[in-house]
Formats: sequence, C-alpha cells, structure tokens
Amino acid sequence: MPYENRWQTVRVTIDDGIAWVELNRPEKRNAMSPTLNAEMIDVLEALDADDDCGVLVLTGAGVSAESGVPTFRGKSGEILPALFGHPKSS
Repeated sequence: MPYENRWQTVRVTIDDGIAWVELNRPEKRNAMSPTLNAEMIDVLEALDADDDCGVLVLTGAGVSAESGVPTFRGKSGEILPALFGHPKSS
C-alpha cells in the first residue's frame, strides 16, 4: 500500500515488514498538534489493516523524536497542557 505524501505531519515507509513512522514537524520538535493527532490515528488504523506491516518503529524528524504536548500558562500562572479533543468527536 503506498503511503508516500499521504499525510502532512507524518511520513510512513514499509521495508521488510517494518513500518517506519516518522513524526514530521521538526520545526516544532515534533510536538503533538490537532493535525498530528488526527493523522497518527489514521496512520495506526491504516497500518493495522496492512498485511505488509509486522512491526512499527516510531521516530521523529530533526533533533527530537517527540517533545510532548504543547503547554500554556493558566490565569494563575500554572502550566497547563494544551489538550486536543479527538477530531472525529466534534
């Protein structure tokens, strides 16, 4: 199954049964975003249905594999995660 250029923030290749899944937001240190969340769900569903995929290796473009969830400061100065809802539930 061809995966080239299928997603905006994730690159996927399969080689000898190994699915190489690369988060592709190096300018943001591969931090999660609503688009990346939605695309990762799609990637995992596609690979689960792909008989050529036996194992998945998750990596990231640039210097960070994944920097986590972006945060922001609340009204009292506390640091809060910028949580994203599942895009299909909206």
